[in-house]
Amino acid sequence: MAARQSIVSFYKFIPLDDLPLLKKSLQSLCLSEHLQGTIVIAGEGINGMLAGCEAGIGALSSFLKSDPRFADMPIKTSYHQGTIFRRMLVKIKKQCLTLRTPADPASKTGKRLAPLELKRWLDEGRDILLLDTRNDYEYAAGSFRGALDPQTKSFDEFPAWTAEHLATAKQRTIVTFCTGGIRCEKATAVMLEQGFSDVYQLDGGIISYLEQTLASEDNHWDGECIVFDKRHAVDKHLQTSTKEHCFVCLAELTAASSARVVFPAGKACSPCATKMQEHQQARQASGSARHQQNLLRRHEFILKQQRKHP
Repeated sequence: MAARQSIVSFYKFIPLDDLPLLKKSLQSLCLSEHLQGTIVIAGEGINGMLAGCEAGIGALSSFLKSDPRFADMPIKTSYHQGTIFRRMLVKIKKQCLTLRTPADPASKTGKRLAPLELKRWLDEGRDILLLDTRNDYEYAAGSFRGALDPQTKSFDEFPAWTAEHLATAKQRTIVTFCTGGIRCEKATAVMLEQGFSDVYQLDGGIISYLEQTLASEDNHWDGECIVFDKRHAVDKHLQTSTKEHCFVCLAELTAASSARVVFPAGKACSPCATKMQEHQQARQASGSARHQQNLLRRHEFILKQQRKHP
Protein backbone atom coordinates (compact mmCIF):
# COMPACT_ATOMS: atom_id res chain seq x y z
CA MET A 1 0.00 0.00 0.00
CA ALA A 2 1.29 3.47 -0.92
CA ALA A 3 2.50 5.62 1.96
CA ARG A 4 0.27 8.41 3.18
CA GLN A 5 1.45 11.87 2.20
CA SER A 6 0.72 15.23 3.75
CA ILE A 7 -0.46 17.85 1.26
CA VAL A 8 -0.11 21.55 2.03
CA SER A 9 -1.29 24.60 0.13
CA PHE A 10 -0.65 28.22 0.96
CA TYR A 11 -0.56 31.68 -0.53
CA LYS A 12 -0.14 35.26 0.55
CA PHE A 13 -0.11 38.54 -1.31
CA ILE A 14 2.77 40.51 0.18
CA PRO A 15 5.59 42.52 -1.44
CA LEU A 16 8.76 40.41 -1.85
CA ASP A 17 12.09 41.80 -3.02
CA ASP A 18 14.63 39.02 -2.39
CA LEU A 19 13.30 36.50 -4.89
CA PRO A 20 16.59 34.77 -5.96
CA LEU A 21 17.66 34.28 -2.33
CA LEU A 22 14.20 33.10 -1.29
CA LYS A 23 14.08 30.67 -4.21
CA LYS A 24 17.46 29.21 -3.28
CA SER A 25 16.42 28.72 0.36
CA LEU A 26 13.07 27.14 -0.50
CA GLN A 27 14.52 24.87 -3.17
CA SER A 28 17.31 23.66 -0.90
CA LEU A 29 14.90 22.87 1.93
CA CYS A 30 12.30 21.16 -0.26
CA LEU A 31 14.86 18.99 -2.04
CA SER A 32 16.55 17.98 1.22
CA GLU A 33 13.15 16.99 2.65
CA HIS A 34 12.17 15.11 -0.56
CA LEU A 35 9.07 17.24 -1.10
CA GLN A 36 7.27 17.43 -4.43
CA GLY A 37 5.07 20.14 -5.89
CA THR A 38 5.38 23.77 -6.97
CA ILE A 39 6.04 27.08 -5.25
CA VAL A 40 5.64 30.32 -7.21
CA ILE A 41 7.20 33.51 -5.85
CA ALA A 42 6.80 36.96 -7.32
CA GLY A 43 7.03 40.58 -6.35
CA GLU A 44 3.40 40.40 -5.23
CA GLY A 45 3.72 37.32 -2.99
CA ILE A 46 3.90 33.53 -2.74
CA ASN A 47 1.70 30.62 -3.81
CA GLY A 48 2.45 26.93 -3.28
CA MET A 49 1.14 23.40 -3.11
CA LEU A 50 3.40 20.53 -2.05
CA ALA A 51 3.28 16.98 -0.77
CA GLY A 52 5.63 14.77 1.21
CA CYS A 53 6.10 12.96 4.48
CA GLU A 54 4.75 14.59 7.61
CA ALA A 55 8.24 15.45 8.93
CA GLY A 56 9.26 17.10 5.65
CA ILE A 57 6.08 19.14 5.45
CA GLY A 58 6.60 20.13 9.08
CA ALA A 59 10.09 21.40 8.27
CA LEU A 60 8.71 23.53 5.43
CA SER A 61 5.93 24.93 7.62
CA SER A 62 8.44 25.83 10.33
CA PHE A 63 10.67 27.56 7.80
CA LEU A 64 7.80 29.63 6.44
CA LYS A 65 6.46 30.54 9.89
CA SER A 66 9.95 31.67 10.96
CA ASP A 67 9.86 34.37 8.27
CA PRO A 68 7.94 37.41 9.61
CA ARG A 69 6.43 37.97 6.17
CA PHE A 70 4.74 34.55 6.22
CA ALA A 71 4.19 34.10 9.97
CA ASP A 72 0.43 34.72 9.71
CA MET A 73 -0.02 32.90 6.39
CA PRO A 74 -2.61 30.09 6.63
CA ILE A 75 -1.18 26.70 5.64
CA LYS A 76 -3.91 24.20 4.78
CA THR A 77 -3.13 20.51 5.28
CA SER A 78 -4.81 17.39 3.91
CA TYR A 79 -3.73 13.79 3.34
CA HIS A 80 -3.60 11.31 0.48
CA GLN A 81 -2.40 7.74 -0.05
CA GLY A 82 0.44 7.84 -2.58
CA THR A 83 2.24 10.56 -4.51
CA ILE A 84 0.30 13.31 -6.28
CA PHE A 85 3.16 15.35 -7.80
CA ARG A 86 5.99 14.31 -10.11
CA ARG A 87 8.73 16.77 -9.17
CA MET A 88 9.74 19.79 -7.08
CA LEU A 89 9.80 23.26 -8.65
CA VAL A 90 10.35 26.73 -7.21
CA LYS A 91 9.60 29.36 -9.85
CA ILE A 92 10.15 33.10 -9.97
CA LYS A 93 7.41 34.80 -11.98
CA LYS A 94 6.20 38.33 -12.62
CA GLN A 95 2.96 37.53 -10.77
CA CYS A 96 1.74 34.70 -8.55
CA LEU A 97 -1.39 34.66 -10.65
CA THR A 98 -1.17 36.20 -14.10
CA LEU A 99 -3.53 39.11 -14.65
CA ARG A 100 -2.78 42.04 -16.94
CA THR A 101 -5.42 44.21 -15.26
CA PRO A 102 -3.87 46.24 -12.40
CA ALA A 103 -4.83 44.88 -8.97
CA ASP A 104 -3.22 44.98 -5.54
CA PRO A 105 -4.70 42.28 -3.27
CA ALA A 106 -2.07 43.06 -0.62
CA SER A 107 -3.76 46.40 0.09
CA LYS A 108 -7.40 45.94 -0.97
CA THR A 109 -9.50 42.82 -1.38
CA GLY A 110 -12.99 41.50 -0.74
CA LYS A 111 -14.42 40.53 2.63
CA ARG A 112 -13.68 36.95 3.69
CA LEU A 113 -16.71 34.71 4.11
CA ALA A 114 -16.27 31.60 6.27
CA PRO A 115 -17.36 28.33 4.59
CA LEU A 116 -20.02 27.55 7.20
CA GLU A 117 -21.38 31.09 6.93
CA LEU A 118 -21.77 30.66 3.18
CA LYS A 119 -23.52 27.34 3.84
CA ARG A 120 -25.94 29.14 6.18
CA TRP A 121 -26.60 31.84 3.57
CA LEU A 122 -27.33 29.21 0.93
CA ASP A 123 -29.59 27.27 3.31
CA GLU A 124 -31.53 30.48 4.00
CA GLY A 125 -31.82 31.29 0.31
CA ARG A 126 -30.21 34.68 0.85
CA ASP A 127 -30.22 37.04 -2.15
CA ILE A 128 -26.62 36.81 -3.34
CA LEU A 129 -24.78 36.35 -6.61
CA LEU A 130 -22.45 33.35 -6.47
CA LEU A 131 -19.61 33.97 -8.91
CA ASP A 132 -17.25 31.20 -10.04
CA THR A 133 -13.86 32.77 -10.80
CA ARG A 134 -12.42 29.57 -12.29
CA ASN A 135 -12.17 28.64 -15.97
CA ASP A 136 -14.85 27.05 -18.12
CA TYR A 137 -13.61 23.44 -17.90
CA GLU A 138 -13.48 23.69 -14.10
CA TYR A 139 -17.06 24.97 -13.95
CA ALA A 140 -18.14 22.16 -16.30
CA ALA A 141 -16.74 19.57 -13.87
CA GLY A 142 -18.72 20.95 -10.94
CA SER A 143 -19.79 24.10 -9.13
CA PHE A 144 -22.21 25.54 -6.62
CA ARG A 145 -25.83 25.20 -7.67
CA GLY A 146 -26.92 28.38 -9.43
CA ALA A 147 -23.44 29.93 -9.62
CA LEU A 148 -22.59 32.28 -12.47
CA ASP A 149 -20.14 30.91 -15.05
CA PRO A 150 -17.97 33.59 -16.72
CA GLN A 151 -16.99 31.00 -19.37
CA THR A 152 -13.38 32.16 -19.33
CA LYS A 153 -10.55 30.22 -20.94
CA SER A 154 -8.03 31.91 -18.64
CA PHE A 155 -8.22 34.06 -15.52
CA ASP A 156 -6.91 37.02 -17.52
CA GLU A 157 -10.33 37.22 -19.23
CA PHE A 158 -12.19 37.67 -15.92
CA PRO A 159 -11.99 41.50 -15.55
CA ALA A 160 -13.45 42.10 -19.01
CA TRP A 161 -16.29 39.66 -18.28
CA THR A 162 -17.31 41.36 -15.02
CA ALA A 163 -17.14 44.79 -16.65
CA GLU A 164 -19.42 43.65 -19.49
CA HIS A 165 -21.85 41.28 -17.77
CA LEU A 166 -22.14 42.60 -14.21
CA ALA A 167 -22.22 46.34 -14.87
CA THR A 168 -25.76 46.59 -13.42
CA ALA A 169 -24.95 44.45 -10.35
CA LYS A 170 -22.40 46.69 -8.65
CA GLN A 171 -24.64 47.16 -5.58
CA ARG A 172 -25.51 43.45 -5.25
CA THR A 173 -23.93 41.16 -2.66
CA ILE A 174 -21.50 39.02 -4.66
CA VAL A 175 -19.68 35.98 -3.28
CA THR A 176 -16.72 34.83 -5.35
CA PHE A 177 -15.11 31.41 -5.06
CA CYS A 178 -12.28 29.34 -6.53
CA THR A 179 -10.39 26.14 -5.72
CA GLY A 180 -8.13 27.32 -2.91
CA GLY A 181 -8.78 31.03 -2.45
CA ILE A 182 -6.05 32.82 -4.41
CA ARG A 183 -8.03 33.50 -7.58
CA CYS A 184 -11.09 34.90 -5.79
CA GLU A 185 -8.83 37.09 -3.63
CA LYS A 186 -7.32 38.69 -6.72
CA ALA A 187 -10.73 38.74 -8.44
CA THR A 188 -12.29 40.74 -5.61
CA ALA A 189 -9.40 43.24 -5.75
CA VAL A 190 -10.21 43.78 -9.44
CA MET A 191 -13.96 44.08 -8.77
CA LEU A 192 -13.44 46.67 -6.04
CA GLU A 193 -11.39 48.71 -8.52
CA GLN A 194 -14.29 48.37 -10.97
CA GLY A 195 -16.72 49.89 -8.44
CA PHE A 196 -18.44 46.83 -6.95
CA SER A 197 -19.40 47.70 -3.38
CA ASP A 198 -20.31 44.47 -1.55
CA VAL A 199 -17.89 41.75 -2.61
CA TYR A 200 -16.95 38.63 -0.63
CA GLN A 201 -14.46 35.82 -1.21
CA LEU A 202 -14.98 32.27 0.06
CA ASP A 203 -12.27 31.91 2.69
CA GLY A 204 -10.04 28.93 1.88
CA GLY A 205 -11.86 28.26 -1.39
CA ILE A 206 -13.93 25.28 -2.47
CA ILE A 207 -11.64 22.74 -0.82
CA SER A 208 -12.09 24.31 2.63
CA TYR A 209 -15.85 24.51 2.05
CA LEU A 210 -16.09 20.83 1.14
CA GLU A 211 -13.92 19.89 4.15
CA GLN A 212 -16.18 21.78 6.54
CA THR A 213 -19.48 20.55 5.07
CA LEU A 214 -18.67 16.84 4.77
CA ALA A 215 -21.38 15.94 7.26
CA SER A 216 -24.08 17.95 5.46
CA GLU A 217 -26.78 16.09 3.62
CA ASP A 218 -26.85 18.84 1.00
CA ASN A 219 -23.94 21.27 0.79
CA HIS A 220 -25.21 22.93 -2.43
CA TRP A 221 -22.29 21.58 -4.48
CA ASP A 222 -22.93 19.56 -7.66
CA GLY A 223 -20.27 17.55 -9.47
CA GLU A 224 -16.53 17.47 -8.85
CA CYS A 225 -13.78 19.97 -8.17
CA ILE A 226 -10.73 20.05 -10.43
CA VAL A 227 -7.43 19.92 -8.53
CA PHE A 228 -4.02 20.41 -10.13
CA ASP A 229 -2.21 17.21 -9.24
CA LYS A 230 -2.35 13.52 -10.15
CA ARG A 231 -5.84 13.18 -8.66
CA HIS A 232 -7.21 15.54 -11.36
CA ALA A 233 -10.49 16.00 -9.45
CA VAL A 234 -12.22 15.25 -6.15
CA ASP A 235 -15.91 14.75 -5.43
CA LYS A 236 -18.00 16.59 -2.84
CA HIS A 237 -16.70 14.15 -0.19
CA LEU A 238 -13.09 14.95 -1.19
CA GLN A 239 -12.58 11.46 -2.59
CA THR A 240 -10.38 11.12 -5.68
CA SER A 241 -12.43 11.11 -8.86
CA THR A 242 -13.03 7.76 -10.52
CA LYS A 243 -13.56 9.46 -13.88
CA GLU A 244 -10.85 9.71 -16.51
CA HIS A 245 -9.49 13.16 -17.26
CA CYS A 246 -7.24 14.57 -19.98
CA PHE A 247 -3.83 14.99 -18.40
CA VAL A 248 -3.26 18.19 -20.42
CA CYS A 249 -6.45 20.27 -20.01
CA LEU A 250 -8.05 18.19 -17.17
CA ALA A 251 -11.38 17.96 -19.00
CA GLU A 252 -13.34 14.76 -18.38
CA LEU A 253 -12.75 12.11 -21.03
CA THR A 254 -16.04 11.02 -22.54
CA ALA A 255 -16.83 8.79 -25.49
CA ALA A 256 -17.00 11.91 -27.66
CA SER A 257 -13.62 13.22 -26.47
CA SER A 258 -11.81 9.92 -26.00
CA ALA A 259 -8.10 9.88 -26.57
CA ARG A 260 -6.63 8.77 -29.84
CA VAL A 261 -3.22 8.50 -28.23
CA VAL A 262 -2.08 7.40 -24.79
CA PHE A 263 1.01 9.37 -23.78
CA PRO A 264 3.50 8.35 -21.07
CA ALA A 265 1.98 10.96 -18.73
CA GLY A 266 -1.61 9.75 -19.33
CA LYS A 267 -4.56 9.95 -21.70
CA ALA A 268 -5.43 13.07 -23.65
CA CYS A 269 -8.68 14.28 -25.17
CA SER A 270 -8.79 14.42 -28.97
CA PRO A 271 -8.00 18.16 -29.31
CA CYS A 272 -5.05 17.95 -26.92
CA ALA A 273 -3.81 14.72 -28.51
CA THR A 274 -3.86 16.39 -31.93
CA LYS A 275 -1.96 19.44 -30.64
CA MET A 276 0.65 17.26 -28.93
CA GLN A 277 1.14 15.13 -32.04
CA GLU A 278 1.57 18.26 -34.16
CA HIS A 279 4.06 19.62 -31.62
CA GLN A 280 6.02 16.34 -31.63
CA GLN A 281 6.08 16.27 -35.43
CA ALA A 282 7.30 19.87 -35.54
CA ARG A 283 10.07 19.08 -33.05
CA GLN A 284 11.08 15.98 -35.00
CA ALA A 285 11.17 17.97 -38.25
CA SER A 286 13.20 20.70 -36.58
CA GLY A 287 15.58 18.13 -35.12
CA SER A 288 15.99 16.42 -38.47
CA ALA A 289 16.76 19.77 -40.14
CA ARG A 290 19.36 20.60 -37.49
CA HIS A 291 20.90 17.16 -37.93
CA GLN A 292 21.21 17.69 -41.69
CA GLN A 293 22.77 21.12 -41.12
CA ASN A 294 25.30 19.64 -38.69
CA LEU A 295 26.22 16.91 -41.20
CA LEU A 296 26.69 19.53 -43.92
CA ARG A 297 28.92 21.66 -41.68
CA ARG A 298 30.98 18.62 -40.74
CA HIS A 299 31.34 17.66 -44.41
CA GLU A 300 32.48 21.20 -45.30
CA PHE A 301 34.97 21.17 -42.42
CA ILE A 302 36.46 17.86 -43.62
CA LEU A 303 36.78 19.21 -47.17
CA LYS A 304 38.61 22.31 -45.89
CA GLN A 305 40.99 20.16 -43.85
CA GLN A 306 41.69 17.98 -46.88
CA ARG A 307 42.51 21.06 -49.00
CA LYS A 308 44.88 22.34 -46.31
CA HIS A 309 46.58 18.97 -45.94
CA PRO A 310 46.31 17.13 -49.30
